[in-house]
Amino acid sequence: MKLRHLSLALLLASGCTVHGGADDAGTQPEMDGHVVAVPDAFRTDTHVVCAPGTIDCDGTCAEVVSDSLNCGSCGNACPSGTSCALGRCDCMAPMMGCAGECIDVQSNHDHCGSCANACALNEACIHGACVVMCPGAQASCDNACIDVQSDTMNCGGCGVRCATGTTCSHGICACPGTQTSCGGHCTNLATDPANCGTCINSCGAGGTCVGGECATCGSGLTPCGSPARCYDTSHSTLHCGACGHACGALQTCTAGVCGCVAPLDACGTTTCFDFNTSVSHCGNCETDCGAGGACAAGVCTCATGFTMCGAECAQLMTNEEHCGNCATACTSGQECRAGICTNVPTFRVLTLGATSCSVVDHLAQSGDDRGGVAITPTQFFVDGDDAMVRMNASDLTSITSIGAMHDDMLGDIGTEQAYVLLNAAGAEIDETAIFDGATATQLGRLDPATGVLTATRIPLSMSIPLDYDTGIFSGWGAAYLAVPGASNTQWWHIELPSGDVTRLGTTSELDHSFCETWAFWGIGERFGGVRYGTFVSGASASIVRVAIPETGNATAAPTTVATFTDLSDMCSITFSTSRNRWYFHHEYDSQFGGSSSGETAGYCPGTFDRP
Repeated sequence: MKLRHLSLALLLASGCTVHGGADDAGTQPEMDGHVVAVPDAFRTDTHVVCAPGTIDCDGTCAEVVSDSLNCGSCGNACPSGTSCALGRCDCMAPMMGCAGECIDVQSNHDHCGSCANACALNEACIHGACVVMCPGAQASCDNACIDVQSDTMNCGGCGVRCATGTTCSHGICACPGTQTSCGGHCTNLATDPANCGTCINSCGAGGTCVGGECATCGSGLTPCGSPARCYDTSHSTLHCGACGHACGALQTCTAGVCGCVAPLDACGTTTCFDFNTSVSHCGNCETDCGAGGACAAGVCTCATGFTMCGAECAQLMTNEEHCGNCATACTSGQECRAGICTNVPTFRVLTLGATSCSVVDHLAQSGDDRGGVAITPTQFFVDGDDAMVRMNASDLTSITSIGAMHDDMLGDIGTEQAYVLLNAAGAEIDETAIFDGATATQLGRLDPATGVLTATRIPLSMSIPLDYDTGIFSGWGAAYLAVPGASNTQWWHIELPSGDVTRLGTTSELDHSFCETWAFWGIGERFGGVRYGTFVSGASASIVRVAIPETGNATAAPTTVATFTDLSDMCSITFSTSRNRWYFHHEYDSQFGGSSSGETAGYCPGTFDRP
C-alpha cells in the first residue's frame, strides 16, 4: 500500500492527473482533448484528483471554460450552433445571439447586420444591409425603384442623366423627332447653321443652313462641294486657295497656298520629303540613294546587305556589275550567283503541240480543281480541293491522293525537282494565308516520288511578300514569281536550289486565265539575256510569253507561243524537259479530250532549246 501511495504521489508531482483505482497493471495516462483520461490503476475508491484548471465531472476531468459538454459547470451542454468560450455558450461566427437564438445577421430579414435591425417589406438583407428589391426591369437608385429604361435622370443606369431636351428611350438618351444630339444638345441638322447636315459643320457666323446644306456662308468662308460646306480656303487642306484644290500628304495650307512644314520640302511635287530620311531626296531634292540605299541625317548610306560601290549601293551576291566585290563585272551571258559570275542557264520553248496528246480524269481522287501543278522525273502533281494527287508522268496512270494540298508548288524543270513556298513558321502558303498577308521566307522540298513535304528547308535570301492572283513560273534552275500590286506587277527571281532571291522590275497587269485559288501557274523561260513568263492567255485560246524587265517598269506586251481552238478553263501549265512534253490541267473537256463533268490532267508533245 505504501508503494502504491508513493507511485500516486510521484505522478501528481510530475503534473499528471490521475483517477484512483485498484489495479496496479494499468497503462500510462493519455491526453484526450481537454479531458484527461486516468487509468483505473490510479483511481481511488472515493474520488478523482484532477489537474489545475479542470474539475471532476462524473468521473472525468473537464475544462469547463471551453468544454461544450460541460460549459461553466458539469453537465451544462451548449446548444447546436454554439461553442463554449470562457465558460459561456456563445454563437459561432458569423452567427449572432439575438433574442436567445443564433441568427445569421448577414441574411436575416428581422436582424440584418445587427440584432433587431429589421428590413422593410420591400427590402431584402444582403451581406448585412437592407437593400430595396425593385420589380421587373426597375433598378434601386438611392433606395428608390427607378425605371432606367425611361427615366431621364437615370437612363440605362443609376445617375446617367440625359441632356436637356432629350428623352430616355429603352435606356438610351435620344433627341425627339428628327433632331440629332450634337455636343450634348438636340438640334435640327437641316436648319442649324452651326451643325448643318452633320454635327460641327458650321456655315459660319451669319451663314444659313437649308435642307442640311449651307445656303450662304459667313464672312471669310466659301461654299465648296456637294452637299455644300463652308470652308476657309486660306487654311483648308481640302480646298486650299480654291474649291477642289487639295494639298498633298504632309502639306499644310497657308494663305491659300499648299506648302510643307519645315524641315520638309515638296521638291516641285505635291508630296513632302524629309531630307534627313528620304531615300529619293536625301539631303536635297536632287540626291536619290537608289535601290538598296538608305538615307541617314541627309547622307546616303547602304541598307543592310548592300555595299557602296562608287555612288551605287550594290548587293554583291547578285549584282552583275559588282559581283562579289565592287570591281568585278560579269560578262554577257553570265549572272552573279552567290558573288560568283556564272554562265546563265537558258531555256526556250519552241513548240507546244496539240496532237498525240493524252488526258485523264482525276475528280474522284482530288475533288474539285485548284490549279497547282509540278513535274518530277516520275510523277505529275496536280492540286485539288480535297487533296493533291500524283500520277505516273509517263502515262498518267496510278492516280493517288496524298491526303494533303499544296497550293504553292513550283519547280526546277532542269532537274525536275518540286518545291513549295513556306512562311517563317514553316507553314505552306494557302488561300487563307494570302488574305491575312502572306510572306514567303523559305522553300520546302517535295519528295519526287510521293509528293509528300520532306524535312528539307531552303531559306530564301530575301523575303517575298505575296498577294492574291500571283503567277508562279517554273524554269530551268530558277522560278519566277509575278506578284500583283496596286498599280503594277512585281517580278521576283528565285535561284534553285540555292534560294537566292533577286527583285526584278515591274510590268503592267498580266491578262491571264484564272485558277480557283490564289495563284496561277506557267513556265519560266530565259534566252537572249531576257527572262520571260509564259502562261495561258485570258484573252484568247493561246499560250503567250511576257518579257520580265531586270529593273524599272515595262508594259506587259504578250507574244504568242502557241494557238489552240479550245483550252477550256486551263490556267496551269508546266514543261517536262526529260520527256519533251508540256503538261496541263483544266476542268471538263477541251480540244485534247476530257469529260463534261470531270477534272482533266494531260500532256502533249513539246520541244525546247537552250540557246
